[in-house]
Amino acid sequence: MRRDMFKVIVERPRRPGAKSKGRAKMLALDGPAMEGMKRPHRERKALNENLAPLGRFVGSRVGQHWAKVYAEISANLRPSSTVQQHVRDHVADIVAVRTAIRDGQVYVHRDSFIGGGPEPLQESGFRFYVHPVSGVVLRNRHRAALMRRRRGLTPPSPPSA
Repeated sequence: MRRDMFKVIVERPRRPGAKSKGRAKMLALDGPAMEGMKRPHRERKALNENLAPLGRFVGSRVGQHWAKVYAEISANLRPSSTVQQHVRDHVADIVAVRTAIRDGQVYVHRDSFIGGGPEPLQESGFRFYVHPVSGVVLRNRHRAALMRRRRGLTPPSPPSA
């Protein structure tokens, strides 16, 4: 992985907020005589992270053991740096590491409070997962169909006769 991958992912110009009021409102003559510093800037700028390079990196390592892939990711990310640790945290958004096999089907565990239980791999939005037996990084081949279903692009199934 590139030494400056954290810069590629995190350090991008921020997009403007939904309604950028800025200095124009502050200079308007019909505005209030006195106003707090934060009040005219309620719509904050949104974060703009580019996670595509991280996804491409993991995609290029499909078929390799997860321990080696994660070691390569972590080699240039210091845990003492907040920004670099933030990039490492995004790996959990792309790769399902906690996986199990039940009834011949792969289940993934989400590490969040919302929907934190195990769910079938077919219903998860992870791009990649770690095989529970071999520990190899694999592509979630069900993700494309799941994303089409969630966006409503898949035609409804024909009625059964």
